[in-house]
Amino acid sequence: MSALRQDGDLFHKIWPGVRSTLNEARMTLDRPTVGTWVCVFEVLAKRIRKDLDNRDGARQWQDLFACDDLDLLKAIVDKGMVSILKKANTMRNGWRGHGGIVSDDDARRRESSYLDLLHDFRGLVEERWSSYPLVLPKDGRYSGGLHIYKVARVMGTRTPFEPLEMKVRGPMEDAQLHMVAPEARTSCPLLPFVHVGASPSDALNTCYFYSRVATKGLKYVSYHFEEIPEVIEPFARTQVALAEFSVAGTSP
Repeated sequence: MSALRQDGDLFHKIWPGVRSTLNEARMTLDRPTVGTWVCVFEVLAKRIRKDLDNRDGARQWQDLFACDDLDLLKAIVDKGMVSILKKANTMRNGWRGHGGIVSDDDARRRESSYLDLLHDFRGLVEERWSSYPLVLPKDGRYSGGLHIYKVARVMGTRTPFEPLEMKVRGPMEDAQLHMVAPEARTSCPLLPFVHVGASPSDALNTCYFYSRVATKGLKYVSYHFEEIPEVIEPFARTQVALAEFSVAGTSP
């Protein structure tokens, strides 16, 4: 979705079909389930796989994703990835969403099943993520036709995140996650459905995921920060993005 949003014409051409599929399944981005995201991924991945079969299409999507590694991009949208996500969603719905307390033996069997899927995922992407950094821009300057940023590399287990300096041809939005192509020196801003930062101010590297539209704002949840597991705030950027995806391709 983040890559698609980089090209306005392509966005308005492709997204209405995705939205139609969601409507038929009675799914919405205002109250998304894991199944909602899997549905979006499946439809977009199918289209991208088709485009990657020709040189021009591959170049276009690499630019939109800001991804130097074509093999990684192919792995991300591989049919096997769709299968992995569908299996994970089915297990989650059957176990967590509609079951009661389980024994330690059952818990271990479930963990083993999830680990099998993780192994399949790693088999597809291998170690290619190292060439496709996820960063959070900090201070920046413009020199010699390039934007030079101090960034936090939002990858791995290091706390705080590893500081780096990156050069890109275009500006990066403040406080927004970006995928970066170091060789092409391009970046793809991620949709603000994931928030990483010091929030609250005394916590380092907290991570919150968009959950749904609530009465007083947007609800984000954290799966590791027990002190404040959820927050409801305006999140203006996310509201703008949701509005764009709700009307893209419709008649004025």
